[in-house]
Amino acid sequence: SASSVGMIVNEAMTNAAKYAYQDRERGAFIISGERRGGFYHLSCIDDGPGIPATDPSGSGLGMRILTAAAQQLGGEMTLPDREDGGEVKFIWPIFE
Repeated sequence: SASSVGMIVNEAMTNAAKYAYQDRERGAFIISGERRGGFYHLSCIDDGPGIPATDPSGSGLGMRILTAAAQQLGGEMTLPDREDGGEVKFIWPIFE
């Protein structure tokens, strides 16, 4: 599980650096996670222009990697609508 979570965080940060911060010297990237019931919720949020509505599924390699990592955890990835910035959210079951 740790390698999938590491892949998610690394790829989300890479995508933000590549797309959210074009023509900018600085930007914010927030990673937050919490356990809710039997699930873990992880959000990766940037303060860039957001994920284009024309391709919300994300057909690029980065989005495919994120989707595959979520599936390896037995969970799912979503792209919540935001007024500011972009967000990729992951939810997966916790097995103890």
